[in-house]
Parts: sequence; structure tokens; C-alpha cells
Amino acid sequence: MVVAEEEAKRWARRSRRKYRSRLMVRGQVAAAGRPDAHSSPKRQGFPALALNVQIYLQMNRTDHAKKQLRVMQELDEDHTLTQLANAWVDLVLGGSKIQEARLIFQDLSDKYPTTCTILNGKALCSTHMGNFEDAEGLLLESLNKDAKDTETLTNLTVCSLNLGKPATRYLNQLKLAHPDHALVKRMSSAAESFDRACQAMV
Repeated sequence: MVVAEEEAKRWARRSRRKYRSRLMVRGQVAAAGRPDAHSSPKRQGFPALALNVQIYLQMNRTDHAKKQLRVMQELDEDHTLTQLANAWVDLVLGGSKIQEARLIFQDLSDKYPTTCTILNGKALCSTHMGNFEDAEGLLLESLNKDAKDTETLTNLTVCSLNLGKPATRYLNQLKLAHPDHALVKRMSSAAESFDRACQAMV
């Protein structure tokens, strides 16, 4: 019995390593501009398919993200990752799709314990609809769950600026927790450019 348990544990560790390495390879292939070159959709799991959707959206290839979403929907339309990927695509498409994304995030928060991902999704929907007060409330709830969550801090910074409130606190938290984040780099670059312009005027 002990031998069987040890063998099962070794198999589970190998499977996890193999799965992680596949995801890493997919990420590297995507970075090279060929996210779908590694394997066929039928052989991929839902996490890999959802990762493809995210990668395509980050590449501003909504057309490919929608195709990948259709593959997920054909396999299992009610799968949680299919629903989440659908909401991501709807957020990027905007317009009337924002309300659909909001309903998906609401449905997910009714089914499962509320996470930072779900709260940020709902907040983004509110932001797109111009309801920054609602978005701020959702983001503060997310911040209470995880004070170092990148998306929460980023979205709170942007939301605060849109509400005309100081965003320094959230930006500083983001700088401390994630100094290489794109928003931190852009803000630092803008501040340096502003300082140079001021010095040139003197």
C-alpha cells in the first residue's frame, strides 16, 4: 500500500511539472507571436485555453480570442473558465457586451466564494459603465481580501483618478509590491519627463 501511495505521489508531481512546463512553453511561444503553434485545442485543458484567450486579448487580437472562446464553448459552455474567458472577451469588446460581462461576474460571485478576480471584473464593468463609485466599493472590498493584489491596486489607482481623489496611496502600494508593473514604469517615466520639462523652463 505504501509503495502504491509513493508511486501515486511521484506521478502527481510529474504531472504537475509537465503541466506547468506546458503552460510555460505556451507563454514563450505566445511571446514569440505564435500562441496557437504548440498543440491542438482538443489536447489542451481549460486552463491552457483560457490562457490563450488572455494572451490574445493582451496582443489586441480579439478575433483570435473569440475563436479560442468558441472552442471552449464547444467543449463545455458552462465550465467556469469558459464563463470567465467569455467575460474577459466581453469586457474588451465593450458596448452592450459590458452588461453581459457584468452578469457573468455576478453569476460567478453567486456560485463561488468572491475572489479578487471576480471583484475586479465587476469593478471593470462598473468603470466601463461610468459608475466609478460602485467600482471603488468593489475594489476596496478586493483590497481587504488581498492588499498586494496587482489588478486591485492598478484599478484603484485609475478609479481614484477618475473620481478626482488622490491615488498616491494605491500607487505607492503598487510600487512597493510590484515595482516592475507597467503602470509604475509609465508613471515614473511621466514624472521624470515632467521634471525635465520643468528644469528646461527655468
